[in-house]
Amino acid sequence: MRYLLLFCADTTDQSRVGAASKEQLESMERQVYDWIGKHADQLHGNSRLDAPSKAKTLRPDGNGSMIATDGPFVESGEIVGGYAILEAQDMDDAVAIAREWPIGPVEIRQLV
Repeated sequence: MRYLLLFCADTTDQSRVGAASKEQLESMERQVYDWIGKHADQLHGNSRLDAPSKAKTLRPDGNGSMIATDGPFVESGEIVGGYAILEAQDMDDAVAIAREWPIGPVEIRQLV
């Protein structure tokens, strides 16, 4: 079965990342690449996402059209920073693999 892993960050994490030293950022990046390397045979695509401030959101305007606005502006304390599509035996297997993710929360959803 395939699962979508959404790699999230608390919005306060963004300021912490912005204040991190070059060495701290390199360490986080190395941990992420190590995780990707360890599970490469089970991953079917993954990517880091650009900043939410560069996003566009389309919403129905009630008249059959869509209105584009800047940013996601979702009422949430977390943002999605990246994703991966994971091949796993079941949800328990996906959870076990995602548990090893080195930074931040991970949301797991089965693809249907």
